[in-house]
Amino acid sequence: MLGLMKVVPYSWIKKMLFSASKKQVGMENENPIHRAYMEDFFAWIYGQYTKEFDLHMTGLIIDVANIKPFTRSDYQRFDDKTLLVLPKADKAFSEAAQADLLHSMPKAKAVKVEGDHTATLYKVDAYVQETKAFLENLL
Repeated sequence: MLGLMKVVPYSWIKKMLFSASKKQVGMENENPIHRAYMEDFFAWIYGQYTKEFDLHMTGLIIDVANIKPFTRSDYQRFDDKTLLVLPKADKAFSEAAQADLLHSMPKAKAVKVEGDHTATLYKVDAYVQETKAFLENLL
């Protein structure tokens, strides 16, 4: 991606990223109101991007991908003080990635909520409800 960004006009890259982002999060499965909201949201986000910002973020993603993965022992200190709220239809993180996370944190409370990867942006109630219940049980 970094190589492409150096030779392909950034306006083209931006359009490709916009389309890829929408597909990756599974917006096509949402109702028209939520789809319209996410279209506007992504248009606003990508409207703010500059080539310099995108180069920086792409480099950051590459750096993050090269970080040594956390292991089960890294999470042990959190034990049962962790809540994982996962969307049921997440196209951004595969079932295998979610399974790896759950395996790394076996004592975490995990709940699945309706929606896709971006549901936290427009289906907030389910996330808030699960988080509130979890925090109340910690006390």
